[in-house]
Amino acid sequence: MAIRDDFVRHLEAEIAEIKQHLKPLESGDMMIRQGPPGFMADVTAREVKNLKNAITRIEPVIAQYRGKE
Repeated sequence: MAIRDDFVRHLEAEIAEIKQHLKPLESGDMMIRQGPPGFMADVTAREVKNLKNAITRIEPVIAQYRGKE
């Protein structure tokens, strides 16, 4: 049980960290650019989508492990 509880706490911390990264991206305070010098493309929207998808993948795992208590 302790291992499962630690795992759930770790996943909850991951979600908190992801949400922390999302705030400045969604508000427009921060932008992510990628590419070679001279041709930098804005990939902020893609990164926001990927981070939100990560949250939606992690939350069911947390619910699954909490349901086993």
